[in-house]
Amino acid sequence: MKYALGNMLNGAGMIGSDVDARAYINAVVAAGVTVTSAQKNAINNFVKAEKAGSRWTRHKRFYFPMWANASANAICMKSLTSGTFVGGVTHASGYVQGDGTTGYFNMGVTPSALGLTTIDAGFFALINQAGSSGTRAYLACADNVANTTNCGLATVSAGAILVGSFGSLLDTSANVSVPLTHQATTGLIATFKTGGSAFIQRRLTSGNSILVTDTEGGAGTIPTVRNLYALATNYAGTAASFTDARLGSYGASGGMSSASVTDFTANLKTLWETCTGLTLP
Repeated sequence: MKYALGNMLNGAGMIGSDVDARAYINAVVAAGVTVTSAQKNAINNFVKAEKAGSRWTRHKRFYFPMWANASANAICMKSLTSGTFVGGVTHASGYVQGDGTTGYFNMGVTPSALGLTTIDAGFFALINQAGSSGTRAYLACADNVANTTNCGLATVSAGAILVGSFGSLLDTSANVSVPLTHQATTGLIATFKTGGSAFIQRRLTSGNSILVTDTEGGAGTIPTVRNLYALATNYAGTAASFTDARLGSYGASGGMSSASVTDFTANLKTLWETCTGLTLP
């Protein structure tokens, strides 16, 4: 009885709580938000499922900005480090939304510092509502203006093509792309590369699909100087390509197989929908 009571108290109301889930919940509570029992259990279940699937160690930065609170939204669930919101960003119940001109999120860390490489990296964004037209970045950075030291997830060519970049935006052997306009980009979008295989997957309420796969080398260079931004790209030290899409989650990971990403996005969909009461497009 004493053990069960102590375990419940230490887990903020969750019996058998995971230590990392508990640490994240405590962090967002300290930032000023109230976390319901249902939300606590959903976070706990998510972390435990990621660990059971051997994916938790692959996540380098995982943000869950659904708290309508800038401080809580800035906390990474995996590392508990906090990034910084800059400019016009709306913190709503279930998502954050940039104003499309000034708003973005600075993760405070470079891709290379996260251990990402041109053959081992991944990026994802849960897009609750698509943004406007034009070239837009969900999360990205580039060391140089030539875009040969680049990584991230963005739409390019006036927002008509969705690209996952793993070293160079210009070298097709360093990125994977699919014709998908910014206005049509909704759902859980994930682009990953492991070894010489790169792909883009999209999960909607109607199901999961692989939009494109590609065999690539390790061309280009992972940025070593510029921090990763979300809601925009860090373009050689200047925020650019702002998006006004609504994002319910985003992050960067080491490379994973398509099957692992499929399981991860299913798990994230359940987490986000349970915690927000919203439904993935």
